[in-house]
Amino acid sequence: LSPVCLGSLRRAASINAEYMGEQAVTDSVLEQAGQLSLDGRQVDVKIALPPELNPPEGGEPNKLFVGSLPKENFTTEDLRKYFSQWGSLTDSWVSEGRGFGFVTYLNSNGAGKALLHGLSVGHSVVDGMWMDVKYAR
Repeated sequence: LSPVCLGSLRRAASINAEYMGEQAVTDSVLEQAGQLSLDGRQVDVKIALPPELNPPEGGEPNKLFVGSLPKENFTTEDLRKYFSQWGSLTDSWVSEGRGFGFVTYLNSNGAGKALLHGLSVGHSVVDGMWMDVKYAR
């Protein structure tokens, strides 16, 4: 690696080690995806996902299927409100009475954050009822 490239990597590693532990800073960096540069070069910022959470080949990395939704008294707006805590949504839809829906994030980072939350904590909008959240196919 050239000295300039090596220096950039060291600075990036230093920034990562110092600040990425704070969720607000991480979220701020992820919100700027596609707009960041380091030493004059564009930086592609993405969430690191475990292999089992990588989007399917040919699928939309920002669109999630949500199953096991309450079949009564649960609307598209309820779904939007719940999933917007992980990023900006461009679309949400619930098949009322059928227990499933979809959410589409502005970028794949929001979908990744929602999936990571589900992996560690799970998704529930009604006590004792767990939603099935995965990439839309």
